Amino acid sequence: QGAWWLHHRASEQAAAEAAQRFGRQVERLGLDLRIERTLPLHDTRPAKSRVRSRIADIRQQMTQVGEPAIGPGYYAIGLGYLALGENEAARDELSKAWDAGYRLPEVSTSLGLAFGRLYREALLEISSVGNAAQRDRRRASVQASLRDPAVRFLRLGVADPDYAVYAASL
Repeated sequence: QGAWWLHHRASEQAAAEAAQRFGRQVERLGLDLRIERTLPLHDTRPAKSRVRSRIADIRQQMTQVGEPAIGPGYYAIGLGYLALGENEAARDELSKAWDAGYRLPEVSTSLGLAFGRLYREALLEISSVGNAAQRDRRRASVQASLRDPAVRFLRLGVADPDYAVYAASL
């Protein structure tokens, strides 16, 4: 029993350290991308390339650290994809973090944002459908597959009142 507890405690410690390390890396990259977007029109490919490189580094670190890094790693990668505006990839990686048991409010909020962005993109596509009946069917489908999960995850991560407002607006 004592050995199991020590192993469990070490695993929790490794997960916390990985989460902090990955979080710092992605936070810096997200800030870099936000700064890039405020600059006069220029080529942002180098900044995006740095984010992709960091995502690859995180994947490698996940392999090296093992099980304790899985949830935090997928979360960090999902944040990287959110920063890149690659919302499907973000949703997929954040879902992996969630499914791995990494169920912190910020993971839920990020998942809600990814689903919300995908919902917004889908609504834009739907608006171009000429047939009203097809538009209505498609809208009902994306409400169930994208809007509803967005609202559910945003409510779970309701620590930030701005996201509660966003959830209510969906």
